[in-house]
Amino acid sequence: MLAHVEKKEKIIDFIRKNKLEVGDRFPAESEFSKILGISRLTLREAINALKNEGLINSIQGKGTFLSNNIDNIANTLNNNLGISEMIISSGYKPGVSHFEKKLVKADKDIAKKIRVDEGADLLMLKRIRTADDKPVVYSMDYLAPKVSAQFLGITDENMSIYGVL
Repeated sequence: MLAHVEKKEKIIDFIRKNKLEVGDRFPAESEFSKILGISRLTLREAINALKNEGLINSIQGKGTFLSNNIDNIANTLNNNLGISEMIISSGYKPGVSHFEKKLVKADKDIAKKIRVDEGADLLMLKRIRTADDKPVVYSMDYLAPKVSAQFLGITDENMSIYGVL
């Protein structure tokens, strides 16, 4: 299991065991890290991930609070979904408000991340993804030569890269 998923699940377990409800405050960081048996740095990473998912909210000087019902998110932590699938699973219609497709050369950082040679030809897809016509995600995907050929002829800007792969 991925480490960040495990950290988030420890917090989800804490919420369930303590029957926390929306608006309830979490223990102070030092105490909470001891309760969960993780470092404060690890706790911060897990909390930030859950903040990004809308489950937790922090108010400076006041604390960290449960801001959403865990049943809205807890059962999805082990799912590996593409953006379209996440939008659909949240009850919205996925779409695209901006679409750009072009061939680019892999710079040093991208080459290292996707394990291709620097200067390799890549297909880059830039999209602003929408949920019920509201922008929710800006994505910039780089496709390696061995998979980019599948996408060169695709003109459907709403297609799911994840689904095709």
